Amino acid sequence: MKFFFEYLSTVLIAFSYTFLIRNHVYFGVVLGTGTLIMVLLNISIIKSELPKYNFKPFLILVISFFIASLNSIMIGRSLAVFIYLVLIIIFSFFIYISISKNQVIKERLLHYFVISIYVNLFIVTVFNFINWDLKFIDTSEIKRFKGYLNILTILVLILPFIKKTKINIIACIFLIPNLWLSNCNSAILGVLISLAALSIFYIYKNIFRFKILFYFLLFILITFSSQILLNLPENLDKESIQTQKFIVPTFLVDAHRQYIWSFSIKKISEKPLLGYGPDTSNFIEGSQEIIGSKYTGTMPYIPSHPHNFLLEIFLDTGIIGLVVFIIFIFYYNFQIFRKSNSNGKFLLILFFFYFWGSSLVNFSFWLGWWQVSYFFITALISSINLSKNQKT
Repeated sequence: MKFFFEYLSTVLIAFSYTFLIRNHVYFGVVLGTGTLIMVLLNISIIKSELPKYNFKPFLILVISFFIASLNSIMIGRSLAVFIYLVLIIIFSFFIYISISKNQVIKERLLHYFVISIYVNLFIVTVFNFINWDLKFIDTSEIKRFKGYLNILTILVLILPFIKKTKINIIACIFLIPNLWLSNCNSAILGVLISLAALSIFYIYKNIFRFKILFYFLLFILITFSSQILLNLPENLDKESIQTQKFIVPTFLVDAHRQYIWSFSIKKISEKPLLGYGPDTSNFIEGSQEIIGSKYTGTMPYIPSHPHNFLLEIFLDTGIIGLVVFIIFIFYYNFQIFRKSNSNGKFLLILFFFYFWGSSLVNFSFWLGWWQVSYFFITALISSINLSKNQKT
């Protein structure tokens, strides 16, 4: 009986992203069921491992976001997303322990996870190519799997680190037209940022081993980002929008996001310490007004979230929440990084910079399946990296 439930849990977890193709509810039910079964089967192992870890950064994050939730303009809504974020982190950690401490479960999970990625890519590719002639000319993009491609892209990119096979080359080749047909610029941005990060790490490791390289690049990044934010449209009244001349080139940051980011920054300045509350940007005064710009095409509204995870966390939880969150993310990723083998370091950099790079322009941070994806995949690749490092 135990074997049956172990097998069931690994299959459910491995194929959860196939159910995400249908919708996020199916994804949540399948992944949640598989995770719960796996945790219950390994509860004794999990309990014995807990004393080995430092939970202080996590607890500080919990306290910070809880205070921001109590200070929210919609306390019930903020507390709900706060609770599921905490549960996502906890159960992702439990998955990590369960996988890393059981070689059989890990190998079975990775085997089916690889198969599921091929299946997912096949489904998306067939749909996009079937609908190419019907929709692409009129709409310039096939929207059905545009959001899903954000996660499918990184799943395809991490395939070579999970299983070495020539099929991975074919998968990467087929990914390219899907990104083009869906016009998924956020995924493309994530790929470019992750490739840049990998290149810098390779140069540092093999050619130019001086920390000043990182400080120099960080200075350039901060300078470049600040110039964009400081030169966003200042006035969002209808008259100013109609005569708007953009300082930041729209090919670099599209007009709609410039308006969104400008609006978000103005609102951040009004409540900079604790923000408006997790997942409340949709309800801030002025957040759903029609901006009526000719540059925004079919998107005339200031939408419900900033389309940038840094601005959104700042807007929703204030400077305290943002700083605590950044420390939390970097602390645990550094712990994983320093204990990983060489390939594991490259894999972690690839995923980390892809996810947060694409999150600079795409979904709301509070979107459940997107949060799950980050913490679940981090747990998965950590179980691979750390166990391999322990063997060598």
